[in-house]
Amino acid sequence: MSTRKSMQLLGAVLGLGCLVTAALAGDTGASQNGGHSDRRVKHFRAVVVTGVNSALGEPVFSWGEPFGAAFNFPTMGAFNKEGPNPLPLDASTPASAVLASYIDPVFLALFGKPPDYVLNPQWLNVPIRQTPINVDFSLAKKQPLPGVRDAQPLDLAQAEPANAITLGEWMRGRGNASISCAGDGAEVQLRMRGLIPNRMYSVWATMGVPPQPGQQTPNAFPIPIGGTPNIFVTDREGDASFERWIKFCPLDAHATDNPLLFIDVQLNANDQTYGAVISPGFIDGNWPGIITFSHVVFPINVQLLKDPGNP
Repeated sequence: MSTRKSMQLLGAVLGLGCLVTAALAGDTGASQNGGHSDRRVKHFRAVVVTGVNSALGEPVFSWGEPFGAAFNFPTMGAFNKEGPNPLPLDASTPASAVLASYIDPVFLALFGKPPDYVLNPQWLNVPIRQTPINVDFSLAKKQPLPGVRDAQPLDLAQAEPANAITLGEWMRGRGNASISCAGDGAEVQLRMRGLIPNRMYSVWATMGVPPQPGQQTPNAFPIPIGGTPNIFVTDREGDASFERWIKFCPLDAHATDNPLLFIDVQLNANDQTYGAVISPGFIDGNWPGIITFSHVVFPINVQLLKDPGNP
């Protein structure tokens, strides 16, 4: 074969190789984007909280006009050995403080309940690790469970670690979220670390509703993000991941009357869930702060004021 023909053949092979490479690159991109060229991705960082829009007694974000940051309430306090009510958490609370259950009077007022309304006073000021857990088939008997190391082989027990949960341990929570919109929905991916080890958590999308004229508080309601079940269990380091597909794009908040305000990751301290509702507060008084505790939130369409959990 002549040198000229050899060069022509080599050029043809190289050209074909370039075409194949380009085609493969195009296919890879389409695969990664789920076949959508209009994919949009945004990342969010978690904020450690000790209540609803509350971290150590201070608001975390603004709900927007006309409410601003005024609407916030704690759902936990520091265990008080000397009295029936837990001590409030603030910036001066020591990291060694043991976290305990608490119901804020502001929250009760939203449901027309007086400040002293508690179905069972014994539910208040209970260290979170000692939250009563269902132990019989009728769901009538609930009691704190010892850790596995302190129980006999056939005893009912909770997974280790079973030590008291301190404020310092709680504030170690971290997390990152990505929302990837394409087509008629979005992929939501959460990566969390430093939560309470070997424990059950649930994930909620807090959705906004337009307020009515004269309304004093923002309209917001939680739904299981991506449908039920919306739970995960952390590993022995307190790390976990969670992924769901949702049928709307949270990045288009201006295009809907029901924006996704924030994603709420809650500790289910009684080791059970209640389907599509956070807790049965109206039935047996298990309001947020008794059996469920917001641990980290991902602000999506609210204005972050500060980031106390991630200095």
